[in-house]
Amino acid sequence: MVNALRHFFALLKHIGPGLLFAAAAIGVSHLVQSTRAGALYGLFFIPIILITNLLKWPFFEAGPRYAQVTGKSLIYAYTKDNRWGWPLVSIITILSMFIVQATVTMVTAGLFQFLIPIPEWMIIAILLIVSSVLLTTGAYKILDKVIRYIVIVLAISTIAAVLIGLQLPMPKIDVQVFSWTNAVDIAFLVALLGWMPAPLDISIWHSTWTLSANNSKGKKRYNPWDFRVGYWGTTGFAILFLLLGALFLFHGEGEIPTSAVAFSAHLMSVYQSVLGNAYWLVVLAACACMFSTTLTVLDAYPRTCIYLKANQNKAAKEEVLPMRYYKPLVYITAAMAFVITTWFSGQMIALVQLATTIAFLSAPVIAWLNIRAIKQLPLSAQPGQFSRWMSYGGLVFLILFSVYYIYWVWLT
Repeated sequence: MVNALRHFFALLKHIGPGLLFAAAAIGVSHLVQSTRAGALYGLFFIPIILITNLLKWPFFEAGPRYAQVTGKSLIYAYTKDNRWGWPLVSIITILSMFIVQATVTMVTAGLFQFLIPIPEWMIIAILLIVSSVLLTTGAYKILDKVIRYIVIVLAISTIAAVLIGLQLPMPKIDVQVFSWTNAVDIAFLVALLGWMPAPLDISIWHSTWTLSANNSKGKKRYNPWDFRVGYWGTTGFAILFLLLGALFLFHGEGEIPTSAVAFSAHLMSVYQSVLGNAYWLVVLAACACMFSTTLTVLDAYPRTCIYLKANQNKAAKEEVLPMRYYKPLVYITAAMAFVITTWFSGQMIALVQLATTIAFLSAPVIAWLNIRAIKQLPLSAQPGQFSRWMSYGGLVFLILFSVYYIYWVWLT
């Protein structure tokens, strides 16, 4: 047993950017969207989540693969491939960065308010200020080293809660029947899948994290297991939180709360009912995990802007990063996020719906760019034929579903 634990923790040390992916992904899409899916529709969305994650796999995997093989970011690939890559990604980044930052910060604040009963706006301000200071001073690296263990605690606790819940008498689940022609149901489906397991923007971030890990550890060869652990781990988390929602949340208790703190209180009450006083460990792990997501997003968007600036000139052969812009971009992102959270105060669900819908509608563009980026690699470094066909199937799925959403929600 002792040797097994030693091997396990030794393995964790070799999982780098893949675990950063998991830490960034396990957040709004899991704690909010997956639990809402289970509470509203029961187990209906389990196969849809699995199929969606399978179809999105090639697009997320493109980030670490391209960076590892070429030593360049996906943004470099977009710029060198065609004239539309740079402006399209720039537009998507500008449209989403402040809204996404506001969304994850509001959800994080809801969890922290469960621990510290002070006004929501005050917690949001503290979170954004602390995150900005950590990023601009480099102190965030301490959290980066411990987040893998926080994710493990949250995983074990959630698995335990689900297993205990399955042993209890099954509750009478009064769920909605999903309709493929109902605008409300379709809007929820798109919002769920938009960040399932994460927005496709993370493929760009992942390429930059991989480059950073290569520079610090001297890695040159692509290791697919690092990404697989993070990706399929987040998929498993989504199913677990959906089961929590289906088994415990909101049945017979009226509508789902729209404020972050009320929603968080409902979620944490599930852990308390099955784990007793040990649920405080879960609360702390969930807060730390969401804080990590807030921190990661606040780092990722300014870093993406810097890579966009570095690749603005298509004739440039190297990515010379203008890091002098990093600190101002962090502060601007934090300030704009605070303004947006103030505007959406008490309306967490509406903000989540907006952010995830933008992510879903922009996903076909990033998917198309990632397919073209992978084609730039030598044949020996490209994924197998099954993965290539799956990428085309995923692109068709994203395009058709976006058209389907626009028709039923906006045009009817």
